[in-house]
Amino acid sequence: MRTPLIKAVVFLGIVSVLVWAVADIYARLSEKTVLYRYISDALNQREMAVARVEWRPAGRLLDRPFTEADAAQVEKVLDQAWASLTFAQQTGNIDVLSDAFTGVALERAEQSAVDAIGHGGVLAVLHSSAKPVFFHRDASILQLEVDTYAVRMLIEQGALSHHQVTLDSNIITFLNGGYGWRISNLERLDAVVPEYQSAEVGQPARAGLNYYPAATPWTQFWRDYEPGTVEDDLVRIRDLGADSIRVFLTYDAFIDPEATELSVNHLRHLLDAARQNGLSVVPTLFDLKPDFSPVTWVEDARYLDTVMPILAEAPSVAYIDLKNEADLDFETHGQAKILGWLTTIRAYLRETAPELGATIGWSSAEWASQLETELEVISYHDYAPLDDARNRLDAVKAGSGGKPVAVTEIGYTSFDALRGFPGSPETQAEQLAVHIEALTDADGVFVWTLYDFANIDTAAIGRSPWRRQIQSSFGLLDSFGNEKPAARVVREAFRKID
Repeated sequence: MRTPLIKAVVFLGIVSVLVWAVADIYARLSEKTVLYRYISDALNQREMAVARVEWRPAGRLLDRPFTEADAAQVEKVLDQAWASLTFAQQTGNIDVLSDAFTGVALERAEQSAVDAIGHGGVLAVLHSSAKPVFFHRDASILQLEVDTYAVRMLIEQGALSHHQVTLDSNIITFLNGGYGWRISNLERLDAVVPEYQSAEVGQPARAGLNYYPAATPWTQFWRDYEPGTVEDDLVRIRDLGADSIRVFLTYDAFIDPEATELSVNHLRHLLDAARQNGLSVVPTLFDLKPDFSPVTWVEDARYLDTVMPILAEAPSVAYIDLKNEADLDFETHGQAKILGWLTTIRAYLRETAPELGATIGWSSAEWASQLETELEVISYHDYAPLDDARNRLDAVKAGSGGKPVAVTEIGYTSFDALRGFPGSPETQAEQLAVHIEALTDADGVFVWTLYDFANIDTAAIGRSPWRRQIQSSFGLLDSFGNEKPAARVVREAFRKID
């Protein structure tokens, strides 16, 4: 009687695997189509984003008053000039330059775009401030003193060979003809490379959890934020012995004008609730950012202008994670471009919140030493084979320059598809116990994650049924809030961490 039963079980197992495989292949193809369409749409909408301009009081020697209406018109042209110059240098499309430049300035802008395409260079202006110093009485000529926060980057043979941030002082002359205001001359008077002191790491973050609520992970978190749920979850996190949480500030939630105000209020609430529960916070910026081209950096500066004042004033913030697993974007976007972008963001963060330390949550120990000199904390994720975890940590610490090293993600699925494969609640607990013990010398260990997720966000995880099942089961608590064996193990391990 056993033989037919065994054969039936094996047959059903084979059929299940085949169904999963077909579904996975279909999901991957569908995912690629959605991804490419999404990136294309994102670039079309954002590629010409413009820098903000702050106006300083006008000089006293103007021949006519410089009104708010004048400022609005000129600001639009100045914004367009910086955006179109970056766009032309990156794409070689110089036609867009004539919308903002004329005469000698246009010739020089076109030549700079040609040179940039030939040599791999690009200029991006992230913000500027302007002061009118001359305005002709017939409104035909205007001169501005313009200070800019400018980034110059050069990529040669696929490598980032030059990156520099400067605070530039410029005199810009505008002509007003039948076509409206255009820049006719731009003279850079001075360029200063800013200097900053090393930032400090804030509150301790030694034993942490990566956090989303059970019902609203990834892109749903800020969109469907429930203050009461978050407060209850933070109490549970504290009960598990954690002293910190790592959270993700989804890009669109803090850049979309329709969502930003609400997301900002939710962020303030989370930071305050964490403080009340004695938890420090490691906010991870730019989660699910779709593109890293210099034409998008202006929008990234706006994102930082939105979130950094809030993070800078919050006593619960330990340090900032600039980007989650940025190395996973190397293949798609290019390593040099990603490193240039990260260096730019770190520099701008020093401008907006110089007191906050920073890290980058690399996906593996292999990349942990990248940009080490720019960071106050070195961090990586450790999903590699468990038996070598201590050696990986030792190697990263040896190359850290004496800086703190945090392992900001470790975790194991409890999803049991067939006889303990790929995991089970019991093996999850055992593996976490061994892993945390192996990372005793780390300056921080963060477990992925507090909850299992009943509804996986395909925008973050993809459509593969297999991957969704695995990713849904990394929690210390199930999606109903019941403790799994891993919760007890982590509670005991965290209590041993100083």
